[in-house]
Amino acid sequence: MWSNVIAVLLATGAVGSLLGGRFARFGVQRERAALLSIGAALGLMLGSLCLPQLAEAIALPLGATPPEARPLLTFGSLALALAVLGIPVLCMGTLTPLLATCGSMPLGGVLAASTCGGLVAVLLIDGACLDALGPRGVLYCAAVAYGLAALMLGLRGARLAGGIATVMALTLVVAAPGPDARPWPSNAGETTEMQRLLVAESDYQHLHVSRVRCVDNRFEVRLALDEGLGEFHSLFVEGHVLTGQYYDTLALAGFAAAEQHADADVLILGGGAGTLPRVLDNTLGSRLGAVISVELDPAVIATSSLLGSTSAQTGKMLAADARRFLESVEHKFSLIVLDAFARQLAIPAHLFTTEFLAAVCVRLKPDGIFAVNVSTQDLESPLMQVLGNTLRLHFGTIEAIGVPNAWSVVLLCAKAPGRDLLPASVPVSLQDVLATARGVRWSLQPPQEGMLILTDDQAPLEKLARIR
Repeated sequence: MWSNVIAVLLATGAVGSLLGGRFARFGVQRERAALLSIGAALGLMLGSLCLPQLAEAIALPLGATPPEARPLLTFGSLALALAVLGIPVLCMGTLTPLLATCGSMPLGGVLAASTCGGLVAVLLIDGACLDALGPRGVLYCAAVAYGLAALMLGLRGARLAGGIATVMALTLVVAAPGPDARPWPSNAGETTEMQRLLVAESDYQHLHVSRVRCVDNRFEVRLALDEGLGEFHSLFVEGHVLTGQYYDTLALAGFAAAEQHADADVLILGGGAGTLPRVLDNTLGSRLGAVISVELDPAVIATSSLLGSTSAQTGKMLAADARRFLESVEHKFSLIVLDAFARQLAIPAHLFTTEFLAAVCVRLKPDGIFAVNVSTQDLESPLMQVLGNTLRLHFGTIEAIGVPNAWSVVLLCAKAPGRDLLPASVPVSLQDVLATARGVRWSLQPPQEGMLILTDDQAPLEKLARIR
């Protein structure tokens, strides 16, 4: 998505510069510069006004899986960037060569002034206004600037048009909705009811918490991040101990670890809003030892109470980078869980390399278990083969368990070879989950010669995750 936006900015700006250079051959072009300023202002206002309708046209259906979402995100974001930014940036690119003919300042001076103006705009307009006015409000502010540019060029007709454009843009700035006033997506479906509980912007991402009525009349509270409206980063099913998702399979790893230790200490890397700690507490009970949950974004941790978690259930929740914390902690754990994702799809590159796995082994008890949630459904995909190849350098037993009706595979790993990584017995609530896991588990193949080993210098996890 960002590549599309940057490509539109560079391409339309380059075309504009080419046109401006040709126009500048015909002498002073003050009138054309004024008209282009007005065109940039009107283009920004028109694109901003149409932004909600355009975005709604490419809205992702709720529950879309990554392969279904990718074409919509790729081509939809390109169309949206072209529609909103294409004409304004074309006009802006054309302006620079023309302005060099409108006064005594040489082209280099115009370019320097343009760059300094851009820096001022980023620091003042974007930094000061984005939280208060939202993205559309910032675009309206840019429209005001171009309306004022038309006024400064001094032509009678341009002054009138620039004044009108400035007044219109200022009016829209006042009326512009802030970032939290955006409507909730309207494509929830006939059988689903959705209530928005929280919409917020953190230093890392966009967070939205919703309460959803499912087709079987269950209510789920979901935390979604950025564009993943149909997905969840953390989950709470009201009135139920389990979630019906991969967290329940990870709970089996907790029981397998507890069979080796009376009080199984657990470290969760990518803890989110506390879903897994709550499931472990509700199922393991007194057999669960200390739980440390590490999450990068403090704003995500702050949503844990909305998702039904209490401090007694979640244990210690820390805001930190998972790898830096892992390498600094001295305690050894019975179970280490990796459940971290970048852009809802791929494990962050620095959290699955041979160097990272070496640090995991140091912090794992000799008979402990390392569990990983992988976003895939294909157990023989290039991603799974490379993950398995890297894991084999450190673990003697690796089992993959597919999660029914989910885009997830849980990897269970132990240092000793030939170990059964599923528990012998579980409570009644988990017996169906255990029976399913026993039926679908699959042992990863031995490492293959010549296949990629993920290292800190080479870990293309996002690229591998997109290969289907």
